[in-house]
Amino acid sequence: MLARMWRTLTAASLVVSLPAFGLAVTAPAQAADGLTITVVNNNPAYRSDQVFVAGTGNGSGAGSASLAQRSSFTTTGLSSGRVWVSLGKPLTTTPAPSPDTSDTRFDVVELTYPGVANLTAVDMFGIPMDIESFDSSGHLVGSKKWGCYTDKIQQAMQAKLGASGGKYSNTVRTDPNGNFLRLVSPNIVSGAHPSGYPRFDAYVKGLRGQQLTIRGHAMGQDYRYTGSFAADPSDPSGPGSLTLTDQSASHLQQMYVKGSSLVGNAGNETAGIYGNNSPYYIGGHLHSGNDVYGAVYRDLVAGFAYGFWGSPSYGNDSGRFNVSAAPGPFEAAQPNAVNYNPWAAALWPLTDAYGFPYGDTYNDDAARNPIVQLPTNGTLKITIDPDVSPTGCGSPPTPTPTPTPTRTSTPT
Repeated sequence: MLARMWRTLTAASLVVSLPAFGLAVTAPAQAADGLTITVVNNNPAYRSDQVFVAGTGNGSGAGSASLAQRSSFTTTGLSSGRVWVSLGKPLTTTPAPSPDTSDTRFDVVELTYPGVANLTAVDMFGIPMDIESFDSSGHLVGSKKWGCYTDKIQQAMQAKLGASGGKYSNTVRTDPNGNFLRLVSPNIVSGAHPSGYPRFDAYVKGLRGQQLTIRGHAMGQDYRYTGSFAADPSDPSGPGSLTLTDQSASHLQQMYVKGSSLVGNAGNETAGIYGNNSPYYIGGHLHSGNDVYGAVYRDLVAGFAYGFWGSPSYGNDSGRFNVSAAPGPFEAAQPNAVNYNPWAAALWPLTDAYGFPYGDTYNDDAARNPIVQLPTNGTLKITIDPDVSPTGCGSPPTPTPTPTPTRTSTPT
């Protein structure tokens, strides 16, 4: 999947229509080999010379240039790429400005070409942007959008965190004049900026003694793990730990996940439910890999983030988890408690963007899956939306969803 934290672009080539940066010049308006990326500004608060766009690649690429100078560029091949958009001034710390501390308002679109593109709010929300993918003939292939913009997103996050016992003010970043820069997700926590998000101790502890079933297929292997959270002598202050045993014909090794590694969100602790990246053990050994065990772990933590585990409607069998199956994830799955990722929940009705790293898990509906396909020699159009939402805004429009990727692919 694409939505991982601030990856580096490894581009085969990045051709930018701006000779001032010493790069090869192309004319995006003409037929060209590769993907043409075009940026359009619909935010009336910023002139074209106040909107800056950059493409990063393999440690170098296109420096930030205003839309008055350049509105498109072309790439012939890249992986884990980013198009950076900043408002008011160019980014000075590319390829990785900090969502926690940067004094520039920015956001990104993630893409791999050939391949797919996506909007991401895994780490932050800074600028509402839409993406549309067109084939080489100019026909729309797919789109992913924000249904509401900055004002409503702030309101939704404030309401969700207020209801869940969080602290909204800890999630807001402003410039020295108090102007909005971004909201940060549970993934962005530091000593200078404590988390504004609630813990999940009660959620995990409430599942003690209940059998969980995680089943699926990945890397050519079936898996059907079962197990229950239980008191853990090696983690006496934790909410309980989970031991999983494979019941499938694959006879995979036993898995162990310490409960305390899942529930927190402080800068000095792991945050498996929020960050989807806590340690787990296979056959008694610490494990991390792009393999079938990684897929099982993904299914476990994504189920927590969506609120599926222990839901009155979905139960404790991952084979029943689907964001498009009624009643739906988050508060619909957990009507009696905030047993889900409140950041992702607040964004869910408003955007097609990734809300957490495994936001494409249990998400086989093409209209809700976060990615769009990028056709050969096509165009990716990025539109910068206003900060003020239209009257009656709501669910993001996705009139032409692209085919859904295979669900069983494991995280990278």
